[in-house]
Amino acid sequence: MSLEQWVLSASGSWDVDGAPPVFPRDTLIYGTYKPGPTTTGYRGTLTYVGDFTTTSHDQIVENLYISGRLLIKHHGVTVRNCYISGGTASAAIENYASITAYSAQAYDTNIYDCTIRGDVATKYSAVGVQGRDMNIYRCNISGSIDGIGAQYANVGVYGCWVHDLAWYVDGWFGGTPTHNDSLQVHGGDNFTVIGNLFENGYRGTSAMLITQDVAATSNVIIDSNWFRSTWVETPGNLRADATATGLNISQTGLTTAAIVNVQVTNNKFSALETWRVNHASLIDSGTYDLMVAAGKLYGNVYENTSTPAKITRNQV
Repeated sequence: MSLEQWVLSASGSWDVDGAPPVFPRDTLIYGTYKPGPTTTGYRGTLTYVGDFTTTSHDQIVENLYISGRLLIKHHGVTVRNCYISGGTASAAIENYASITAYSAQAYDTNIYDCTIRGDVATKYSAVGVQGRDMNIYRCNISGSIDGIGAQYANVGVYGCWVHDLAWYVDGWFGGTPTHNDSLQVHGGDNFTVIGNLFENGYRGTSAMLITQDVAATSNVIIDSNWFRSTWVETPGNLRADATATGLNISQTGLTTAAIVNVQVTNNKFSALETWRVNHASLIDSGTYDLMVAAGKLYGNVYENTSTPAKITRNQV
């Protein structure tokens, strides 16, 4: 079929009758390029709506400006080329997120090329995307306290850019300062994180944090990502205000057992002096020992020098 028969849509796909759309970004190989504004987020003209809740399995949600929250409650939903601002977060909604997919699904939600931003940021703007049984591809996520919250089962994050998270001194829980993580795994099984750029700024906790808050954690792949602390020490900008560490894996939570089958490979970290606690990564002792024994901890370097990153066995 000749190229002249294809039409370039507002969302940046090439469309033709009788064939699936072709997105140039679909040819990108995660981990071989650094995500940023040209490879993440929506493109083109969008249709304005308010809050949006899915209504059927296999629903396609695309080319929308969702000024409120997107609630995914069905199997196999596809969300493509949307802008989700999350509306105005408040204490009335627990675990507020711009996109939520809390319900267990028979098969996964897939979110492609969306901009997810807490436009009306408050200290209750907890998370950009939160949930389970979903894959997130090439999304531009910012403005919330945490970028992505993954829990219970089956979350994949590929080629996303998480940046410019919002820090608050009084937090939204207990009046303490917020704990900003670009991505937090709260517990569960089967998490894959490949080829993302996680940029944490002022007083962040971790570019990526893994705990066992909701369940024992297992089967985690973290490969070919970029972990950056963007708060650089200069006169007037103290290192005490930087993000603590790039990757923090802690076996604490509902169980204190070591986390099983974790792979951390070929990731790049910003320079050692950009992290507050002087470690590129902290991994609890039990999990660290399992990773080393299985040959699943290698190839992690500093972005500026390509020398091995300081990944520390943290006694718990």
